[in-house]
Amino acid sequence: MKRIITVVIAGLILTACSKDIQQALEKAKAESDPAKSLEVIRQAEKSYLEQCNSLRCSVPRSLVAADQEYFLKAAKLGNERVLRELFTVRPDMIDLQNEMKGSVLIRAKDSKNADLLASAARIYGNDTLGVVNKAQQIEYLKRAWAAGDVKSAGQLAHIYVRLKDFDNAYFWSLRCTQECNRSVGVREGEYSTQTELLELEKHLDANKIATLQRESAARSGN
Repeated sequence: MKRIITVVIAGLILTACSKDIQQALEKAKAESDPAKSLEVIRQAEKSYLEQCNSLRCSVPRSLVAADQEYFLKAAKLGNERVLRELFTVRPDMIDLQNEMKGSVLIRAKDSKNADLLASAARIYGNDTLGVVNKAQQIEYLKRAWAAGDVKSAGQLAHIYVRLKDFDNAYFWSLRCTQECNRSVGVREGEYSTQTELLELEKHLDANKIATLQRESAARSGN
């Protein structure tokens, strides 16, 4: 009896989810901006998984296909947020990255958009795209931080650790606050989230530590 009840409940949940999915697909289709369509689909995916969590459901193919479709359209139209996702967490889309990298670098040159600047930094730090330039990567990460992207501070800290520039590594590690996570981008053998600042301080004297702490607290300093 318990199994029958479970099956019935599961059927009701899936039926409700199917209706929600269809509504989401129709709403996304009605949007003129593919980035907004993508937001609709992403919310539908999230809601579906939340409702079907106990059933161990996977996202329906119709939503996955719509996600891919609107993501591609939004990226090709140059949506900054989508481009950042493309260059940050979509290594499976290297062809699209190569297609879009030139326009991103052109737009980022005089931009103050944090997502666009962060994308440019990712391009200059990705050897699979053939345009690696450490100085440019650092410059764009600093500009992204100045534009309000606190996550860039953590990336800068890791870059300077690898360069063994412990003054700058400490400076930017101090600026890695709020949603910035020092563990993002850490390679094996590098400083952990818990000990990074303490480990970096071993390379610095007390006066330097105090100076860097004051400088890092100044929002205008970079």
